[in-house]
Parts: sequence; structure tokens; C-alpha cells
Amino acid sequence: RKVLVAQYDERNIKISEKAASLTFRLSIFCFCLVELILFAFGLTEIGTILGTAVAIMLIVYWLSWWYYNKKI
Repeated sequence: RKVLVAQYDERNIKISEKAASLTFRLSIFCFCLVELILFAFGLTEIGTILGTAVAIMLIVYWLSWWYYNKKI
């Protein structure tokens, strides 16, 4: 019973969603900082790959936001 309550409790779900959101935002921020550092040191190939990965993550975020906004 405790496991079911932990999985379906609205408070736990909200905490999990907030933690995931914060993790995503901090990851994007750190990736962008690392990208800038890579470009500063002349490692443009790696910086471009990291920048592309960040752009793809943000596009997926935007698409999922759009999908859930239409769904609700």
C-alpha cells in the first residue's frame, strides 16, 4: 500500500516534476557554459556538437510543451 501511495500521491508527483524541471534547466545552462568555454579555447567542433545537442533538447522541450498545452 505504501508503494502505491508513493507512486500516485499528488505531492510526490509534483515534487518529481519540479525536480525534473530544475534538472533540465540546470543541465541546459551548464551545457551552454561549457559550450562557450569550448569555443573560447578553440574547440569549435566539440562546441558545435554540444550546441546542436542543446538545440535539439530545447526543440523537444518546446514540442512537448506545445503538445501538452493543446492536450489540457
